[in-house]
Amino acid sequence: MLHTIQKLGLTTLTLRRKLHMAQCMFRSLSSQAPPYLSQLFSHVSCHHNTRSSFTSQLNIPLVRSSFGQRAFSFAGASLWRSLPTAIRATPNLSLNNFTELCKRFYSNP
Repeated sequence: MLHTIQKLGLTTLTLRRKLHMAQCMFRSLSSQAPPYLSQLFSHVSCHHNTRSSFTSQLNIPLVRSSFGQRAFSFAGASLWRSLPTAIRATPNLSLNNFTELCKRFYSNP
């Protein structure tokens, strides 16, 4: 079934959900979303010059249940951290270019 879906050029529901969440994260971190979404996330603050201090890392909030893991603040930050640094840290990236990079990343297993 999955092979047939890929052969037709369609995306799975899981991939579409990941892409939508990644787009929402991109918008909220680039100030293209309402402030109440942008305020849900905070960047990792590091006082030392390390490789991770130059990337766009987000704090992942502490959750105590599986219900909390479905919250946008947790799921979005987790998804953002799972993206490669080349996608997260590219300056002056448009939403369309970001979406294409994410599609390529998620379509390659």
